[in-house]
Amino acid sequence: MAPQRNAGAGPEAELPEYAGHYRLESCLGSGGMGVVHLARSTSGMKLAVKVVHAEFAKDPEFRGVSGRRWERPGG
Repeated sequence: MAPQRNAGAGPEAELPEYAGHYRLESCLGSGGMGVVHLARSTSGMKLAVKVVHAEFAKDPEFRGVSGRRWERPGG
């Protein structure tokens, strides 16, 4: 897995180069919960990846609900 550009708490932390194994190529949109990026898998498949804002990512309740709500491709 490639390293994240920044894992801190500042605004630049929400502009990672990777989300897991997915390389983030461009921003498709943003909202109250996070930013949606055009991403590419290691096999070259294009997909959308949502990166939630740090305040939500730190909340165990949010992570539990969102973990059941969203599915990972191939997962």
